[in-house]
Amino acid sequence: MENKVFNPEKKFVLESPERYKSLPPFATLESLNLKEDDIIIDVGCGTGYFTLPAGQITGPNGRVIGIDISEEMLQEVRGKIIDKNTNIELMISDSIRLPLDDSVATFALLSDVLHETDKMPEMLKEVYRVLKPGARLAILEWEKREMPKGPPLEHRLHQNEIMSLVDKAGYTMAKTAPIGSFHICCTAIRT
Repeated sequence: MENKVFNPEKKFVLESPERYKSLPPFATLESLNLKEDDIIIDVGCGTGYFTLPAGQITGPNGRVIGIDISEEMLQEVRGKIIDKNTNIELMISDSIRLPLDDSVATFALLSDVLHETDKMPEMLKEVYRVLKPGARLAILEWEKREMPKGPPLEHRLHQNEIMSLVDKAGYTMAKTAPIGSFHICCTAIRT
């Protein structure tokens, strides 16, 4: 089976000028209604592309938990955190189980990570577990169409697949919309 997990050696791609143009992190998080005082988990935080801006948006009373399966990626984020009084915590995880208690977060972001696992239902159930009732979920995935960048077409998820997975995991009010130049976004609420 082909490995679908992002290779940390290619981490420079995650911070390319093209990505900042097509999916600007602050504007993206604001469009997803991330708010001051939210407790957000950034599942598959990578180099901190969304983690660091989330720290600024959520403010001193908010909390950002960046989670990744790669210690190399977490080290990259640590190197970018300047303020020692930051509201950002970083945690290593395995591919499914999150190192958090039940019902701790008000917002979960999965950006370009759902397609990387062969256990999508389990991942969404695990995220559900750590979200508080009424919390928001945002899944950003590459659109399922041919384009010169991103994962291979056969690894991408159609918006209907994402909606079905989210529904089966117990979330409600799911909807999808294009976001940025190359992505689809599914938002939903944890019941």
